[in-house]
This record gives sequence, C-alpha cells and structure tokens, in this order.
Amino acid sequence: TPARWQLGDFELDEIRRELRRGECVIPVEPKPLHLLMLLARHPGELITKDELVDRLWGGRPISDTVIARCVTKLRAALSPHQEWVRTIHGYGYRFDGWVEPLSGAAPQAAPTTANTATLLPGREGWQLLERLGQSGETWLARDDHGTHRVFKLAFDAARLTALKREATVHRLLAANPDTASDLVPLLDWNFHAEPYFLEFEYCAAGSLSQWLTRRGAPLSHEWALQIVTALARKLSAIHALGVLHKDFKPDNVLIMAEPPGSPPRLALADFGSGGVIGVEQLKAMGITRIGLSTSVFEASDGSGTPLYLAPEVIAGRPWTRQADIYALGVLLYQLLVNDLRRPLAPGWEREIDDPLLREDIAATCDQDPRHRLADAGDLAQRLSTLEARRAARAAAAQVQAEAEALRLNYHRVKMRRRWQGAVIAALSIGLALSGMLFFKARRAQQAAEHAGALAQATSHFLNDSLLGAADPYRVGGGRNVTIASVLDTAVRDFGRLEHQPALQVELGTTLASAYHNLGLEPQAREVALMAMNAATRAGIAPDNAALNTLRDRIAWIEVDLARYDDANLHFTEMLAHGDSETTRNKARYGLARVRFELGYYEESASGYRALLPTSKSRGDHEADADFLSDVRWDLAESDFERPDWHEAETLLTQVRQYYLQQPNPSAERLLWLDVSDAYRLQMLERFPETEQLLVSIQQRAGQTLGDQHPITMTALQALATLRIKQNRPAEALPMIDTVLAWRRQHYGEGHYLTRKSAGRRGEALILLGRTREAESLLRQSWQTSVQVLGASHPHSLDLERLLAECLLAAGHPGEAERLFRDVLHLGRERMAANNNRLAYARYGLARLLRQQGRDVESTALLQEAANDFRHNFGEGHSMLSIIDNLLRQGQTLPAPLRTS
Repeated sequence: TPARWQLGDFELDEIRRELRRGECVIPVEPKPLHLLMLLARHPGELITKDELVDRLWGGRPISDTVIARCVTKLRAALSPHQEWVRTIHGYGYRFDGWVEPLSGAAPQAAPTTANTATLLPGREGWQLLERLGQSGETWLARDDHGTHRVFKLAFDAARLTALKREATVHRLLAANPDTASDLVPLLDWNFHAEPYFLEFEYCAAGSLSQWLTRRGAPLSHEWALQIVTALARKLSAIHALGVLHKDFKPDNVLIMAEPPGSPPRLALADFGSGGVIGVEQLKAMGITRIGLSTSVFEASDGSGTPLYLAPEVIAGRPWTRQADIYALGVLLYQLLVNDLRRPLAPGWEREIDDPLLREDIAATCDQDPRHRLADAGDLAQRLSTLEARRAARAAAAQVQAEAEALRLNYHRVKMRRRWQGAVIAALSIGLALSGMLFFKARRAQQAAEHAGALAQATSHFLNDSLLGAADPYRVGGGRNVTIASVLDTAVRDFGRLEHQPALQVELGTTLASAYHNLGLEPQAREVALMAMNAATRAGIAPDNAALNTLRDRIAWIEVDLARYDDANLHFTEMLAHGDSETTRNKARYGLARVRFELGYYEESASGYRALLPTSKSRGDHEADADFLSDVRWDLAESDFERPDWHEAETLLTQVRQYYLQQPNPSAERLLWLDVSDAYRLQMLERFPETEQLLVSIQQRAGQTLGDQHPITMTALQALATLRIKQNRPAEALPMIDTVLAWRRQHYGEGHYLTRKSAGRRGEALILLGRTREAESLLRQSWQTSVQVLGASHPHSLDLERLLAECLLAAGHPGEAERLFRDVLHLGRERMAANNNRLAYARYGLARLLRQQGRDVESTALLQEAANDFRHNFGEGHSMLSIIDNLLRQGQTLPAPLRTS
C-alpha cells in the first residue's frame, strides 16, 4: 500500500511517485524510485540482490551491472547523502538514512493456513504434527522413520518472497564464520509448489523459554549474564552484516546443547519477520501507541513479541538494530528477575539491586533509540567485564571520596576568607552608598529612595542567599557548605529580585560566572538566561554596560556548550550596542572565537591579530592586559591548526609569564594553559615531555578541582590519545571509556566533545582489530556531526576520515575510497590545503590505492602528503619516514591507522 516517508531532509511520496526536498521535486527514474521505496520500508536492513530482482524486475534475469546502474542513479538523486545507500558486497544493499513514516500502510489479508492433513510437496512420508509458536505457519513434522524437522510454510506470493528472503539471509549468515554457529541449520527449501517451505533442523530441547520452564529453579545471575552475553555477541555479529532479527524473544532462541554445569549453547531462529509494523497492525494486535494493552498479556504465554517491542516500533516507526537491542535489554531484565512475563514497566529499577546492571538495562532500553547502545557487542563487553567495572567503580568512589575530603578542606579555608572579604566589601559599599545618599538626598529624593531599595535588596540577597547559606542550621549549611551548594541556594532565591531587574542583571552575571568557572555550564546558562529575560521584561536599554557584560558571559557559555549560532547572536548584539570600544573589542574577540569553533582558522587568526594593536594602543593597564592575554592564547590555538608552532609557543610563553606575574594567579587558567602546551608538545611528537605534563595536570586538577572537572577529563583524554600515537590502544581504551561516559552525561550525546571522545574510541578499536564495533560507533558519530555542524566542519571530517580508515581495515575499500575523497574535497572549504587533516586523508587514500595496485595516483598523493608533513612539522616527523619507506620499498600496507 502506498505511503509517505520522511528521509532526512527528503520526503518520499509513494502515492504521487515523487521524491521532494523542500519544495523542489527531485527527478528520479522509475526503477531507482521503486528501489528507494523498497529500501525505505527496511531501513538498516540487508535487501538481497535476489529480492531486488523479484520486486523490481519481476524475477527476470538481470545482470549485476543493471542493478548497480540503478543504485548509482538513486545515490545521485539523494546527493549529498549518497552514503545512505550502502553496498553489502556480494549480497545486496542497505539503507542507512533516518526514516520516519508520514502515513502508514494498510494491513494485508491473512494467507491460507495449514493443518495436520496438509501435504508437503516432494516430502512423501512426512506429516505435520503441531504448529509451533503463537502465530505464523511454523510446524513440527515427522517422517516414517521417526525423524523430526521444522517446516516454515507459505501459501501466497508475498509470503513466498519472505521465505526466499529468509533463505538468502540465512545463507549469508551461514557463510560468515562469525555468524555460522549462531543459527539453527537450514536444511532445504521448496519454492516451486504450494505450500512453499523452508526446512530446519529440529531442536529437541526447545526454546529458551521452554528450557527455563522445565528447569523450575530460578536462574542464577551468573548464568543469566552468560546467556545474555552470548546472545548479545550473536546479535552484534548479524547486525554487522546488515541483518536485523526483528522478532527477538525467548521463543526464537533455541537450545542446541546442554553441557553439564554450564548454561546451554544457544542459536537464533526465525529471521523471517521482515516488514514494518504499521499502526493498523498494532491495533489489530491489541497494542496502543502509548503502550501494551492488558489483552495482549492475557492472550499471550508471556513470551509473545509485544513484550519486546521497542517504543519507536509501537509508535509506528521502522525497525532498526536499536529495536533488536531494546528486546535484548528486556530479556536481560526478565532473566535477572526470573520472570519472562514481566514487562519493562516504570519502577523496574527497584527490582535490580546491582547499580551497574541497572545502568546496562537503561542503556539498552532507553526510550529514544539514539541514546541506546550503538552495538549489541557493547552490552556483551559490559556484562563480561562486570566484576572489573565494579572494582573500578569502587576504586573511583574511594578516590573521589578522598578527593572530595581534600577539596572540602581546601574550599573551607578558601570560603572563610571569601566570606570575610565579602562582608568587609559589603560593609564598605554600604558605608559609601550611605554617604552618597546623605549628600544627594536633598537634590534627588526619588533617586535616593530607589538606590536605597537597591541597596536593601542587595543586602538581603548577600545576607540571606549567599552568606546565609553557610548557616549551620540550614540544610547543607555550616561545615558541609560548598561553592556549588551556595550558588544553588542563591539561584533559588534569585526570583525574589524580580522587581529589581538591574540588580538581577548584575547578580545573574556574577552567578553565571561562578557556575561557569566550576565547569557547570548548563546551570550557568540557565541563570544567565533568567537575568537576560529580566532585562528584556524591564526594557533595559540595549547599550547598558551591565547588559553587555551579561551578553558577553552568556555568549562564552554558549561557546562551551557548542551552541555557536546563539553565541554569534549575543556577540553581534554586543558589537551593535557596545557602550565602549572595550565592549566592542570583546565582541570582536568573541566573534573570532566562534569562527575558530566553526573551523575557519585563517579567519579567526586574522580576527585575533586585528585586536592586538587596538588593545596595545589603549595602554597596558590591568583590564587591557587580561584581555590581551586571552587574545594571544586563542591566537596560539589558531596557530595549532594553520600550523605555526613557533608563534604558538611564543604566544603561550607570553601568556604564562603574564599570569605568573599576578599577585594571585588563577590555578585553573594555568592548568588550562598547560593543557594547550601539552597538545603542542604532542603534535610535535615530543612524547616524554607530553606524558610528564599530562600526568602532572591530572594530579593537580584532581586535587584542587576534582576528578570530574573538565580539565581532569581533558587531560585524561589527551593521555589516551598519546597512548594511541604510541600504538598502545589497550591502555588507551579504558581511559577513553571513562571520558566518553562522563562527557555523555555532562554534555549530552550531541556535543562535539562527546563525539571527539567517540572518535578516539573508534581509533583504539581499529588498532585492536575490533572494526565492527568501531564502524558502528564512528558512523553514528559522523552522521550526528554532519547534522549538527555540517559535512565540511573539521570535526565531521575527522570522523569521516576515521570511518574510512575503519572500512579500509575491515576490507571495504570501495566505500573507504569514497569517504577519503570526500574529506579531501570538503576540507578545502574551510582550511588550508596543507592542513594536517587533509595530509592524513591523502596518506590513507594513497595506502588504499597502493593496495589495489594503482601506484601512479598513490605515489602522487604520498609525495603531496610528505610535503605537507615536512612543511607542518619539519624533517623529523615520523610520517616522513613511513611515507619514505612506502615509496622506496613498495610496501603494500603500512600501519593501518595514523592519528592526526
């Protein structure tokens, strides 16, 4: 039945036979359009060549060239998203784009059914005994000699196509050594006469659900974890080949053997579910859009499919590998509570005592498929390392407790001094304000009353919200007070100042700055927006100095949260409504930083340099000196990308000298400065110095700021990157996993820092030979980066190049070559031709071409890459010797990955 689909920014209308992008109709020939209609109904799933021939050409003999030409035309129509249509070499194609139905398809009429009198074509002497399962035409049969087999039957053309498809998928899985042992053997098939059938080996021990029922005794946690770990590895392996199960449940997990003293050996069955479950079909099954109806449970034996349906499938969206992973997570929960009838309903967490297992179930059963584990193999890895994770968590908790004790002691002393200083400052301000009001009272009584009210509000806020937070009789007060808790208390009382918008603007800026300095960007943004809204409601003049200070603060918070459009807007407003040249220069500085974050490095460097003479001409008093140090620091970061290592080192040295000359230099800024210097040393391959500096940063940051501070995590990520450069990926992986988990929790999945950690994890996995895991992670991170930042952003290009390296290592040179060339093409939009990212992409593409015997182009690319590395790093860089050996000795495959 015709339907409409949303494919990313395209819309596919099957009724009108049109592919649209916005208001524009994309011209597509009939066959490529029909191919897209077929792929859209099976996103993320292998569509075999046999099925393409059946569905698009009516089963007529068609050459592979005709199919390939049809696919090429479809990719051209989907430009610039050609990668959505992926070739599974030797088998078929898969659609990897995001698909969402705009209108559903009506259910088809039920086919003819079988009974015990049904005869099987070509199987004289065989008799159907009983139907297996609650639905479908799967039967147990026996021949005259007492041999048992399982037959899956079909009575119409639609079901015949499904049988053919299942047979082809089964052959694909059986031919792959990673998946062959995961299947119930397929023995024979009949596609010529009704009833059509597939013939499978009979597993006398039955399904997993039957085995659990026969056991009677509860399943131990150890065995439950071993069973789910094995199933997770099996699902990961079939997903890597582009196959979805689409009906994963205990009834479709069969027992192949029962070794004594160990969990049973399992195999997956029933790969013929295929098809998108539409809304009408859900209603027919008694399933609503918001959950599972009671009738489903009453009519089921407890292991029916509805218990394992992912929320997006219930809502009518197509099935993806994340839906299989959801079903796996439900099974994990059920095995742990020893009840296959138990749905994963609200409050399930109370039944799982182990916090790590609660995290694992939550990670597989998140309501949003984009927040679930990317690969079922990730769950297997988590469960198989549960004890190590538990020990690491306990050790981390102990270290955290010790660090917290040190930090509380440090802050207790520091806070006492601050409270004393704050009280003295408040008293001084109050005395000065009182004197001013006394001398001006006669001339401006109304202004004095307003100022008095402002002073009174300030006094109440300081005494009650800030200083009062240390009151030992208040919750969280006394000796237990921390800076963050004081800020939280102050923000809760912030709304009391709604009649004092000017005070809200100034205090909001101060509170946002305090949160920001603690690395709590979301809280900083929230309080800054509260102050900004107060200014808007009160109609404060756009060129107000305090308002511009608030704009500057919130813009930098937006930069740290990768909300570059919002940051650009605030800096632009500062430039347009600047109350002084100082304010306008701060705005220009911020706009240059936004250009840097967007990957326009030459533009950002020019913006920074334009500020240096302007700042110097105004003198060298403290405020200008602070500003100049920030400009020089950011110019050094731009120099890293251009690259100009000499100027970068000079600038960082100037910034460090300035900070060290201050009476009370900021320990946090000096730590961030060390992070910048460590990056410079690492890029210049001065590894011993890099490691020494990073270890020092970690120790100092952990002691003063805590193990969860962004500086500590950034240093840990840099240390992991160093291990990758040293070809020590096994040491790097646990470090990266720690940072990745923290960044996902702190910044969210969509933040560029989270994706950078994901990219580093992908590098480590490639070096460890775990390319299936790496491909899934890198592809998802790259596609997210393209959606958020654009295809030509340097962060997107980093991930695309790593994905190309992964595909090359996994033996998929065709797609790898396309991605390498795409990086080289898009990279020139934002960066110089000799940028390191492009040099490493040339090196990767050259290795691929040399592996295929295309030496002429390979040699040209290697020479170009060598010139880039020589220009960027000098003659001593390791890449020059690697390329030289490749050119001189004709090696066909050097190190599989070199990180940039």
